[in-house]
Amino acid sequence: MRLWPRLGLVALIVLVSPFPWLLIYKSARDEPFNVFRARDALLYLGVGSALMVVLSEIALAVFLGMVTRRLSGWWFVTLLWLAVLVFLSFAAASDWVGDQARSSTARAPGVSEDAPARRPWPPWRRPTG
Repeated sequence: MRLWPRLGLVALIVLVSPFPWLLIYKSARDEPFNVFRARDALLYLGVGSALMVVLSEIALAVFLGMVTRRLSGWWFVTLLWLAVLVFLSFAAASDWVGDQARSSTARAPGVSEDAPARRPWPPWRRPTG
């Protein structure tokens, strides 16, 4: 592989690397997510998922370059770095989803937090229609 595609790959990784860190920083600063905001959903689920896809595609390109011996074995360090970035993106999205599931906005109105989960029908009396 010539020098220019490698430099492009390095530039792409350097360009994308700060975004998962900024996402996890914003997630830690905005904790806890007790109120649902569409803006937060778009940021943590949309941008976080897009980052995971982009980082996974870059990791696949590096892996295929290593398998075809166009990239040296030293690029394995890059795969580890990309794995850390994917984990950070996933952690930010997972943290937001977990907080939303535990918040009062996820419960039906009038149901207390300590109330046991009720089944709508007893197990021996299931509706048949």
